[in-house]
Amino acid sequence: MSAHRLRTSSREFFGERFRDNLSSARRRSGLTQEELGAKAGIGGHMVRLLESGDRSPQLETALRLADSMDEPLDRLVLDIEWLPAELVTRGGDYVRARRPHTARP
Repeated sequence: MSAHRLRTSSREFFGERFRDNLSSARRRSGLTQEELGAKAGIGGHMVRLLESGDRSPQLETALRLADSMDEPLDRLVLDIEWLPAELVTRGGDYVRARRPHTARP
């Protein structure tokens, strides 16, 4: 398997987990995609792209989204952990977090 394919799988994993976490947080906050996009200053179209997994956020965007929902950033990246290249044989990779995360009220 090529390194490119492994990196793609890693990005897909990140996108899937972020998408699920963002969608859940947005529903908890009671906001529509348009409302969240307006509050975060990124527009509803970008929220739709993030929730569909078609885009991955930059850190600033993730922070703005979390802040707009009064959620800690760690909820949006729940169960995502980066393993640096020296810890895996195929280069760095996103994986399901090994540490159990506790839900916050």
